[in-house]
Amino acid sequence: MTRPLTPSRLLLIAAALAVGVVAPLVLPAYQLQLTELLLFIVFALAWDLVGGQMGYNSFGNVLFVGPACMPAPSCRSGSITTSASK
Repeated sequence: MTRPLTPSRLLLIAAALAVGVVAPLVLPAYQLQLTELLLFIVFALAWDLVGGQMGYNSFGNVLFVGPACMPAPSCRSGSITTSASK
């Protein structure tokens, strides 16, 4: 059941979008943290949609993407070098 879009709700949504657009410009030092926060919000919404509302949890994608995420921080920190970085 969806709630009706009242003027006050529309104003709240517009204010949240405005803060989301202006925050990286006003706080450039926190741009990475704001980007990560946005990604975590998107991942949480996706997990809620797939795992909660649809009731389907597929861990195949986790087994596919998960092992690739393990060496990624090492490559970024420079402890593992690739042929392109030499």
